[in-house]
Amino acid sequence: MLTALHFATREPANENGVIWQFSSWLNTSFEPPNLSGMRDLELFPARHSAARIGAQSAMFSWHELPSGRKDFVPLEKRDPQQRFALKKFVVPKDRKLELRLALLKMGVHEFSLFPDLDGLARHLSDLVGLQHHTGDPIIEDDDE
Repeated sequence: MLTALHFATREPANENGVIWQFSSWLNTSFEPPNLSGMRDLELFPARHSAARIGAQSAMFSWHELPSGRKDFVPLEKRDPQQRFALKKFVVPKDRKLELRLALLKMGVHEFSLFPDLDGLARHLSDLVGLQHHTGDPIIEDDDE
């Protein structure tokens, strides 16, 4: 949930963030799925072929096209009978900065979720931006 909260508190700062939670069947096998016998929605653990996938505890999802449709229908727009246990959490835009700082203190930030040079650069840029917005020293000089 902290990873989802991180993504929900990212830009744009002037819009509410959203986290969608749903209950589904978890296929714990790392074998390629047999698509012929699947339910409407299933989750699969991702193989950790990249550091980002492991750091984010990534999952893949299988979404069967509803009967008679040729295009994907987002879960939140489906018939309530087909929504599983779908729940929407709204992150108010005026709380994003506060939550971002709390996540930072817990070690949830761009570099922990994207452990590569891009993630490090975004993390450092975020630290400078947070320090600018709050006026508080996020990065402190140990020499003082």
